[in-house]
Amino acid sequence: MGGGGGDGRFSGTRGSGGATKHGAQRIKERKFTDEIIARAKQSSNIKHQNDGAKVYIDKVSRGKFNVVIVGREDTIVTVFKKINRKELNNLAKNYDLR
Repeated sequence: MGGGGGDGRFSGTRGSGGATKHGAQRIKERKFTDEIIARAKQSSNIKHQNDGAKVYIDKVSRGKFNVVIVGREDTIVTVFKKINRKELNNLAKNYDLR
């Protein structure tokens, strides 16, 4: 997980409790930065999973969304980058988002 926020990578320190091993892997693979994560977490479109996780949905362009799933301890569990409306709907259905 890279250096501080100055290099554009996720530092795991700015406004979060870090990430799980899986979350860190997805953040790196999908090239999420502190700024992308912060923007999603500032979104007013927030859903919840049955286990208490929060799902932040940020519309980044027409029909495209970034999603950050954060566990109960403010730890990033996973992320999705620029998914389309159908993928978002499937995610909501599969994880019983409300």
